[in-house]
Amino acid sequence: MDSSTLLITDSYLHDYLKLPTKNLIYTHNARYFHMNRCHISNYYQVNPFNTPLLIENSLFDYINEDGIDCDNSPSAIIRNCTFRNGLCEKGKVHSVDAVDFGKYNMEGLGSIGSVENCFMYNITDKG
Repeated sequence: MDSSTLLITDSYLHDYLKLPTKNLIYTHNARYFHMNRCHISNYYQVNPFNTPLLIENSLFDYINEDGIDCDNSPSAIIRNCTFRNGLCEKGKVHSVDAVDFGKYNMEGLGSIGSVENCFMYNITDKG
């Protein structure tokens, strides 16, 4: 999604565990990504890469990797969302983050963002 705008609203996205891509939603250098009033369930991760974003009023559950993995996102706002039930493979130690702000390949400034008024529970790593 180079230089595009993505809007997802009032949607139920679920049961996407396809390898090797792993990303239910992926943007790369998009102009903007906005998600509102969605239910995302049984998936690996949402990965907005180097994309400004606003995700709000949404439910993320049965997360297999990171609920939202913001890599090098210059402006990320996540508010009024619930993240619940990070899943681990039986017998394996695995970290599931609700929200991960980071750098991809240690390049750039990393992500700049805020998480506001969110509820996180039964997550195996950091919120």
